[in-house]
Amino acid sequence: MLLAASILPAPLAATPSKQPATYDAGWLTWCINARGGTTLADARCYVEHREALVARQGVLLKKIEATLSIKGPDGTDYAKAARALSASQKAWEAFMSADCDLVDNVSGFYGTAVGLAGEDCLITHYLARNAALASLQQDYLDQ
Repeated sequence: MLLAASILPAPLAATPSKQPATYDAGWLTWCINARGGTTLADARCYVEHREALVARQGVLLKKIEATLSIKGPDGTDYAKAARALSASQKAWEAFMSADCDLVDNVSGFYGTAVGLAGEDCLITHYLARNAALASLQQDYLDQ
């Protein structure tokens, strides 16, 4: 079970008193420590974290789409950028699905931990994509 140790978040020495936002990268570790670390509790933490990341991504995409729906500064083509955002999001979703399907099929987990590798894969992808979307908004569109 070395794989399990490599994908599960490292436990904190003590659970922080302040709960991070559910979509924050540190929330999963906080949740696992706060709920006692049973496999069922861990699985619930993974699902809640992924659901929060999906919702956060929706907020980020709506904000970017709203920005791209207006005429941009001279030299920009926000309509073309909006189409590129849509295409890149669809491609990202397809890649994430295939990548995590691969992880699901090679993880070797049995019993109650069978879905944790796949959830961890999804969470990793959502954290990265959400960071990229937030960076796009901040670096290029909030000017």
